[in-house]
Amino acid sequence: MAPSILALAASAGSNVLGNERTLQKLQGAQLFVGSGVAFLWSMRRWQEWQRGLSGKAGSGGKERERKETKKSGIYTRTGDKGTSSLYNGERRPKNDLTFEALGATDELNAAIGVAKEHASAKSGLERPLSQIQSRLLDLGAAVATPAQTSDEHKRERTRFDHLHVVKVEEWIDDMDSRLPALKNFILPSGGVCSAHLHLARTICRRAERSIIPLVNSEQVDPEVGIYLNRLSDFLFVAARWAAKSEGHEETVWVKG
Repeated sequence: MAPSILALAASAGSNVLGNERTLQKLQGAQLFVGSGVAFLWSMRRWQEWQRGLSGKAGSGGKERERKETKKSGIYTRTGDKGTSSLYNGERRPKNDLTFEALGATDELNAAIGVAKEHASAKSGLERPLSQIQSRLLDLGAAVATPAQTSDEHKRERTRFDHLHVVKVEEWIDDMDSRLPALKNFILPSGGVCSAHLHLARTICRRAERSIIPLVNSEQVDPEVGIYLNRLSDFLFVAARWAAKSEGHEETVWVKG
């Protein structure tokens, strides 16, 4: 009897998933080892042992799955201690004036994106707003390349061209020539697109203010500050143009 029981045990032990018929044969069977010391291997203990092995196998599978999942390139962990890298490779604290300016410019870009999504085909604003969003990324590259700590190649690659300012001025002249003359102060209004363009204008002013110290310390080209100054004018005129194109009335300031 002992050899057959041992054979059954060996057969069952070789298969982690087990075999129901083998388990039934093992249930209640007595296995004699040595001088007659008996061990009772009950169904319950076998099932507990089996669940334990299955659990280990399952955790191993999860571990393999974690190892096989490729890490996303979105996070690098390099900024976890409160610093970040500029285009020239220099690391600075995230509250450095340069990153304050970059953050304001990024916020401005997002605000313009929202306004663009609300722009109607009648206004014709989608194309210039898209171009401005791209120019703001160029502007950010210029800000992220401080003149005093960057080599000539990087400075030239991120140089912000005055032609970008000229283009914005052309858009302003074209829209303003077709708008009614301002006789009163107006409030942010004139429909959803117009109101969002007014909001973008205020963010643009803040971005300009954050750039001024960098221009004054000769870390950033003056053209960057000039562009933001002109862009705030464009956003004001574009807000009025959006209201007119879409048939919305602008709200006039009333003195209290």
